[in-house]
Amino acid sequence: RINASAAGVSARYDAASDKIKLDQSKTGSLAITLAEDGAGGDFLTKTGLLAATQTMGTNAEFLIDGGPTQYSASNTVSSVPGVTVTLSALTDVGSPATVTVSQNTAGAIGFIKAFVADFNAALGAIDAATRADGKDRSRAGELSGDATIRQLRSILRGMISGSGVGLTGAFKNLNEIGLGFGRIGSALGTTGAVQFDEAKFAEALARDPAAVQTAFSSLTMAGTLTPGGTSSITGATGTYSGTRAGYYKLIDDGVGRITAEFHPVDGGSVTSTVATITANGTNTSLIPGMTLQIGAAFLGGEHTLQVAATQISPLQQLKQVLEGQAGSGGVLVRRQSSYQAVSADIQRRQDALSERIEREMEGLRKKFSNMEQLQARSQRLLATLQQAATRASGSN
Repeated sequence: RINASAAGVSARYDAASDKIKLDQSKTGSLAITLAEDGAGGDFLTKTGLLAATQTMGTNAEFLIDGGPTQYSASNTVSSVPGVTVTLSALTDVGSPATVTVSQNTAGAIGFIKAFVADFNAALGAIDAATRADGKDRSRAGELSGDATIRQLRSILRGMISGSGVGLTGAFKNLNEIGLGFGRIGSALGTTGAVQFDEAKFAEALARDPAAVQTAFSSLTMAGTLTPGGTSSITGATGTYSGTRAGYYKLIDDGVGRITAEFHPVDGGSVTSTVATITANGTNTSLIPGMTLQIGAAFLGGEHTLQVAATQISPLQQLKQVLEGQAGSGGVLVRRQSSYQAVSADIQRRQDALSERIEREMEGLRKKFSNMEQLQARSQRLLATLQQAATRASGSN
């Protein structure tokens, strides 16, 4: 039962010494914790296990590039970020094992190519949807003349060709690491799509991989409490951990509750969070990553906390724009919902009109049927009159 349990040890009987021995399942210098169950059981005491001497395992010891000695209870170590090494044998100090670490650019290049393909497909979809044709309107796009969508296209292009904000690395824009719309002086019509220069990217990655990562993914946000507020909040500290710029409207009801409304600058929908506060206390749930200090008295009023990026890469800027446009509650999502509502209303009107036309057609069909019947009766009456006239003529 011990070996089948989750105790983390294996038990065996040593016939030579007439003793039960326990082995720790995990490697390394780990002791086995032993205790009776407290309900009268004394198996460990009777077998001598409770007071037995334990012989600890040995932790693995290793050095990296002559640095300080490191220890691990497991033979699998990850002291170098992104590298996992399995220690399989002892080595001599004079002839250490060598692990060569090199950049794997294939994965990064694959992701960038996928991004470029998706980005160019998005631009192509916008071009097709907003295409204008004054001579043949059947060839125009469904959103022909929509200035908002055309402006979105310009914004997306600007994010690729523009520089980041507050970047401290060697590369300030994507063109410096191989992403752009072609070299200056390129032939007309060849700069409409994003191009990826793999050689330039590999060169930048070999030169300064940290700066390349910064140019792709750097994002540092800061939240600042605007002076002059009238709520119970007396201060705000910490580093904002959200990813979108905007401002928080903090509404204090004066009886211990504050509502935080986040208004993103990208046009996305407003979200709100409500929390109960304590006098002379703090709150960490209303603003991500930040701590709000609460005063001694509850004051009904408002405060504003501004959120802005102090460091942001071009792709993070692009991500924020797309979240504001195509994300939940975004501009395009709201427009799509509006169009769907209009389309549904048109369909309802069309259904109602079709129903009315069908009723009128049914009425006309009945009238036509009645008219045919009247016409048949009239023809029979006319025939009768003609026969009477003929007989009358013969009598005369």
